[in-house]
Amino acid sequence: MNCEITPNDIAKNKLIQLLDYVSHQTRDTQKVQYEISGNRFYSHNLQILRGLTILNDHDWWFQIERLQVQAMPKPIERLVSYIHIETEPKLNFLSLNKVLYFKRVHPAQSLCYTVTSDLILKIKEIQEIFQEFEIYRKSWKTWKASMIG
Repeated sequence: MNCEITPNDIAKNKLIQLLDYVSHQTRDTQKVQYEISGNRFYSHNLQILRGLTILNDHDWWFQIERLQVQAMPKPIERLVSYIHIETEPKLNFLSLNKVLYFKRVHPAQSLCYTVTSDLILKIKEIQEIFQEFEIYRKSWKTWKASMIG
């Protein structure tokens, strides 16, 4: 078994190591690095931040635009009593239960017809509330995404 390393093998290994070193150096120099309070940032990381522009005028400088605060979308008047917003809009099911309360029926009226028609109206109202809530929730998520960037 021949375990000798030839000068040709040594030269190949050194060349491979040199090429690895050069390729790593070119990758590192392509990324402009900034250090602020011990935190390192690369230019490609900073370019994705909303409102931050990197200017290349012989020195690297930042231009930060003043971001405008956008007010949270307001729910329509009908939804106000049925939703609660902490981290995101949610339906308040306790207040929705109030929609389902039935009227007292006078004994002279047809009990079945009155309860059924009342129930149909309440189901339609709850469906409309859910549809309006979904529309509001989508607009709220769009607003939230625009605030994050």
